Amino acid sequence: MMDFLTSGVLIAAGAEHGGDHGGGHHGPSLVGLLVYIAFVVAIILGLMAWAKKGLNNRVLKHPMTAAFEQLYLFVENLAVGIIGSHGRKYIPMLFVFWVMIFVSNLVALGFPTSPTADLGFNMGLALIAIGYVQYE
Repeated sequence: MMDFLTSGVLIAAGAEHGGDHGGGHHGPSLVGLLVYIAFVVAIILGLMAWAKKGLNNRVLKHPMTAAFEQLYLFVENLAVGIIGSHGRKYIPMLFVFWVMIFVSNLVALGFPTSPTADLGFNMGLALIAIGYVQYE
C-alpha cells in the first residue's frame, strides 16, 4: 500500500513542479488530497459508529462513547471559556474541525504527508469557519 501512496498518486511528481531545484510544491496532489480526506472521514465515521453502540444505556459504559463524551466536554469548555455562554452554538463546528484536524495529523504519522500540510485544505476550513460565523 505504501508503494501506491508514494508512487506519485498522493505525492506530486517532481517533474510536474520543476523538480527539487525551483522550490516547487511538494505536498499532495489534488487526487492525493481527496484520497487523504476520504480516508480521514472514513476513520471518523467508523469511530463515531463504534461509539454510537454505547448510547442505548443510561450510563456510558462503552469506552469509545465515553471518549467522545469527554472530547465534546473539552470542546464545550473551550468554546464557553473563550467565546462566552453564546459560544455553545459554535460547538458542532468546532467539534468537527477539532476531530478532522486531529485525525488528519494522526494519519500523517503513517503516510508521507498530511492533508493539513496543503494550503487548500486549510483555506477550505478557514472559509467554512468565516462563512458559518457570518451566517450566525
